[in-house]
Amino acid sequence: MNYVTIATLIAFASYLFYIGIIPSISDSYRTLNDKRFYFLFFFVVAVLIWLQNIYAREALHIPYMLAGYFFFCISLAASFWLKPEGLLHVLFTYSAITVGMLCTVLQLWAKYGLLSLLPVVVLIGGGLLLRNKKNATYWQEVLSIGCIFVPLIFKL
Repeated sequence: MNYVTIATLIAFASYLFYIGIIPSISDSYRTLNDKRFYFLFFFVVAVLIWLQNIYAREALHIPYMLAGYFFFCISLAASFWLKPEGLLHVLFTYSAITVGMLCTVLQLWAKYGLLSLLPVVVLIGGGLLLRNKKNATYWQEVLSIGCIFVPLIFKL
């Protein structure tokens, strides 16, 4: 069992419970009174993403490090509503999701083959279905978290 993934999901769930349902997870930067909690959350999860290396084969160590780095950089461009930071925020977000999803597929591939692409299909399909929902970005982010981390819990 992948305990780092479980810890990552607990960190996400705790933060999501704390911030409530808002337009996006990043929007919590505007809603939280103490911004240090926002940065602490992103730092802790970035470290947990990097710690996925414990369960990954050596070829994925650098991609997991990159995914954690991109995830933390989302918080560095926290004022995403401002034009200079908006593009960086979006680039870091999609980079973290893409590299994280790639790592998940590559970890599952040896055991499940083409079925390893199922989380990608769920992410894309679910993301399209959620695009007209209230707080769509928030729910798409939650879907991304689930598609990247849930399949890793029992991958061994």
